[in-house]
Order: sequence, then structure tokens, then C-alpha cells
Amino acid sequence: MTSDIGSFLHRLAMLVALVALLAPAGCGDSDDGPYVEIVGGGFVFNYRIAEVFYGVTVVAHRPLPPGAELTAEFENPAGGSPIRVSRQARDNQTRFSLDSGPLQGVMADRDYTVVVTLSVPSGEVLETHTRVIRSKLDQSVLPERPLTIGPGYTPNPENADVRGE
Repeated sequence: MTSDIGSFLHRLAMLVALVALLAPAGCGDSDDGPYVEIVGGGFVFNYRIAEVFYGVTVVAHRPLPPGAELTAEFENPAGGSPIRVSRQARDNQTRFSLDSGPLQGVMADRDYTVVVTLSVPSGEVLETHTRVIRSKLDQSVLPERPLTIGPGYTPNPENADVRGE
């Protein structure tokens, strides 16, 4: 009887091990879901250099095709054409950061639209995603001139009159 229980437990352990080995095979990357998703975004007001920009973070949920490119079109707060930024995907890259670069004319409590497209070298667009980002601050919160200059945050000599020097 002890032999029967031992044999049963051995078979049960083998079955559990087999299921554990085969289960991940059914949990692989899905080929029918979206390639990417916008998972975050917002405005950054850098008072030290008197600049504001906004950006989005995009995550890949499955491997991107070779040569894939992400392009973000940011609504331009100053008006005019959207600000266009592109990033070439590297092998196995899963996280992308796209930002507008320095802006003018950002207003508080106004929605700004970002459109992200995923395309392949032939120009075919595989996906398009849209995100609306709202700034809670107005650009007027920034100083007129940068407070610091250079990588060491050296005080801006143009502000000597403000500092009383």
C-alpha cells in the first residue's frame, strides 16, 4: 500500500511538473493584440532653465517588426503645425519616451493632443494611438530667463541684477 501511495505521489508530481513546463507555452505573446500602448504622459516645467515640454511614454506589448518606427505628433501650444518626433525601435526595446522639446504658449487647464503612430519601413501604419494631456500650470509660472546655465547649474549671470549683485 505504501508503494501505491508513493507511486501515485510520484505520478502526481510528474503531472504538476509537466503542467508547469507547458503552461508558459500557452501564455506567449499574443499576435492579435496591439503592439504598443501609451501608458503615461504629462508636462514638465523646468524652472531652472525656464523651459516647458510635454511627452508620452509608450510600452510595447509584443515584439515590434524589424525597422519599426514610433512617431509622435504633439499639438503645438503656440499654434501652427504639430511638433513631430520620431524614434526608431531597437531590437527588444519595450519602452519608449517621446517628448515635444521646448514649447511656448502652454496654458493651464487646456487639453493638448498627442497622436502616436507605429509604422514599418515601407511606410505602412500599423497602429495609431491618441492621448489627451492637460497642463495644470500656465507657462507664466516660469522665470523670464533661466536661473542657471550649463550642466553644473551655474547661476545665470544675466540674473545678477535680480540677485542684488
